[in-house]
Amino acid sequence: ERPVRLISAINRIYEKFGLNDLEQIEDAPEYKPGLILTPELIQQYLTKKVSEPA
Repeated sequence: ERPVRLISAINRIYEKFGLNDLEQIEDAPEYKPGLILTPELIQQYLTKKVSEPA
C-alpha cells in the first residue's frame, strides 16, 4: 500500500574479495516483459491510477 525506496550499498572490501555478486531468483509476478517504465507510468502506479499496464 506504500511506495518503497530501496537503497543498496556495498563495502569495497567485499568487492575486493568477490562478494559483490547479485542473484535474481525469479521475476516478480507482476513483471511484464517489454514494458517501458516512463515517469508518467510510475506516477500512475504510485497514485494507484493504473490497474493493468498496457
